[in-house]
Amino acid sequence: MSLNQRIQHQAAHKLEHALGDPNNPDSIMSYKRVMELDEQESFQEEFYQYLLSLKTHHHYVPAALGGKFETYEQLYALGKVLARRDLSTAVTMSTMIWSTLVWVGGDKILKQHCADVTLSNNGAQCLAYSEEHHGSDLLANELTATEVEDGFILEGEKWPINRAARSEVVMLLARTANESGGRNLSLFFVEKSKIDCSTFTYISKVKTHGLRGCDICGIKFNKTHIPKSALIGPIGGGLEIAIKAFQVTRTLCASLSIGALENNLRVVMGFATQRRLYKGNVFDIPNARHHLTNAFTDLLITDALGSSLSRALHVIPKQFSVLSAVAKCFAPYKLDQAQKDLATVLGARFFFREKHKEGIFQKSLRDSQVVSLFDGSSEINLYSLTTQLSLLARRQDKLFAITAETTSSKLSNIFDASTQLPTFRGEKLDLSSHGRDLIMESWPQIIAALKHASGTLHNADKILFLAEMVFNKHQQNLQRIANHVEQKSDMQSPRMFKIAREYCVVHAAVCSIQYWLNNTQNSDVFINKADWLIVGLQRLLLELNIDIEISEQHLTQVSNELLHRSQAALSYGLVPLELPELSLIPAEEIA
Repeated sequence: MSLNQRIQHQAAHKLEHALGDPNNPDSIMSYKRVMELDEQESFQEEFYQYLLSLKTHHHYVPAALGGKFETYEQLYALGKVLARRDLSTAVTMSTMIWSTLVWVGGDKILKQHCADVTLSNNGAQCLAYSEEHHGSDLLANELTATEVEDGFILEGEKWPINRAARSEVVMLLARTANESGGRNLSLFFVEKSKIDCSTFTYISKVKTHGLRGCDICGIKFNKTHIPKSALIGPIGGGLEIAIKAFQVTRTLCASLSIGALENNLRVVMGFATQRRLYKGNVFDIPNARHHLTNAFTDLLITDALGSSLSRALHVIPKQFSVLSAVAKCFAPYKLDQAQKDLATVLGARFFFREKHKEGIFQKSLRDSQVVSLFDGSSEINLYSLTTQLSLLARRQDKLFAITAETTSSKLSNIFDASTQLPTFRGEKLDLSSHGRDLIMESWPQIIAALKHASGTLHNADKILFLAEMVFNKHQQNLQRIANHVEQKSDMQSPRMFKIAREYCVVHAAVCSIQYWLNNTQNSDVFINKADWLIVGLQRLLLELNIDIEISEQHLTQVSNELLHRSQAALSYGLVPLELPELSLIPAEEIA
C-alpha cells in the first residue's frame, strides 16, 4: 500500500477536497474570500464554522476519550492542508492543540471533561501564558491565583492571546505563591461560561503585521472565582506541564511553515509557467527555475524532519526537550528564506496586493514569518539546545568513537511511515533528554546502511559521499563543544548558538536520509531515486559552510518533478496527494 493511502494521510486528503480548489471563487476557502477577510482584518468565522461542521476539531481529542486523534502524524498532515489555504485559519484551528496540557497533566476526570468540551462546537481553547511586561519570561508572571476554601481567585491580566475573546476555555498559567521560582506557577482550565462574566474583561485586539484575521487580544481578571476542579495537575506544577506541552506544539509548528511555503510555491509556479518572456516562460529562465527547485527541495527536506519528528513523539517522547527545539528552529528559519527567494521570481507582482492570485502570496509570506515566534521564539529554542549540548556531545562522541550502530527497533518505528505507532504517552515527556538523541545517535547505522545499499539503491554512493561530509562536520562540532566545556567558556555564547543551529541542520540531514532508507518500498519513483535528497544534502552542507558541486542532472530531475506535480495537481510533500481541481466536492466529515 502506498503511503498516500494510509490512514495518517486520508483525513488530510478528505479535508483538501472538502475545501475545494482555492482558485475557484465559489470554493469555501477560495483565495478571493481569504483575501477579502484579510483586507478587512476580519476573523475567519465562516471558515472556522465550516471546519467544525466537518468535525475537524475531533482530531484534537484522543479516540479513547471519544475523539478521532490517533497520531500526531495525522495532525501534522491536517496542519499542512489548512496552512496551504490560509495560515490565519490554520493558526485559529490549532488552538485546539492546547488540550495537550490536560492530556499531559490532568487527572482522569479532567481529561474526559476536556474531551467533552473540545468535542462541542464552542469548545476551543486559548493559551494564556504571557504578559505584556514580561513576554516569554514566564517566571516573572504577575497574574495570581489565590487559593480559597472553595477554589481560587484570579487577579491580573494576560496578553497577547490568540482567540482570547472567542474561546470557551482559557488555559491559564498563574502564580500560586509569592516566592520566586518555577514551583510557584500553576495551570488552570478556566471555562468562561462557568465564571462570573462581570469579573473579567478583554483587552483590545492587537493590529499585527501577519495573521490579520486572528483574534489576538488579551484578558483581564478582577477577583474572578474559579473552582478547585479547574486546576491542571498539582499546585506549583504548572510551569513543568507548560514546558512539556510546548514540546508537542513546537514540533507541529513545522506543518504551518511547510503549508505556507507549499501554497506560495504553487502560486509562483503558476506565474512562472504562464508568464511569457523572452520567447519562453519564466520557468525556462535558469535562475528562476533554480529558486523554484531549491524551494521544492527545502520543502521536501523539512517535510522529512517534520513528519519523522511527529512520529517520534509516540516513540521517544523523553527526548523532546531536544527534538522539539530542533523542529522549531529549523523549519521556520529554512522555509522563510525559501519564501523570500520565491518573491524574487514574482518580480514586480510581489509588490501588488492584487492581480496575481488575489495577492495571496504576500499574505502567506507575512503570516508565515510569525510562526518562528510561536511557543517560544527560535532564539529561545536555540538557547534551550545550548543548555543540553554538552551532554549530547559527550554521549554521541563516545558512541561514534566505537562506531556503535544503533539497532533499536524504535528507529524503524520513527522513520518507516508504514508501521503502526504506539499510543502517545504524554506523561513520558521530560524537561531534559539527559544527553539522549536516538536520531542523531544513528549516524553509524546510516553510514553502514548506505555502504550496504551501494549498487542496490539508486544514488546510494552519492548520498554516502554527502552524508559522510555532514557527519564529519558534526563530529568537528562535537569536539568544539567539548573544548568549550573544558575551557569553561560560556555555553550561551554566539559561537555556541551557531553550533546549536548547525545541530538542527545536521538533524534534518539525518531525518531525510533515514526517511529515504526506510520507505523505499512505500514511496513513488521520484522519492526512491533520491535526486531530491542529493540536492537537499548539498543545500544543507551550504548551511554548514561546505560548498560541494553536484551533477546538474540531479537538479534537472527535481525541477522536472516540480513541474509534473504542478501540472498534475499533486501536493509537493514527500507523500504527494491529489489536489482538487475546478470542482466542488460535497462535504463530509473528515474521518
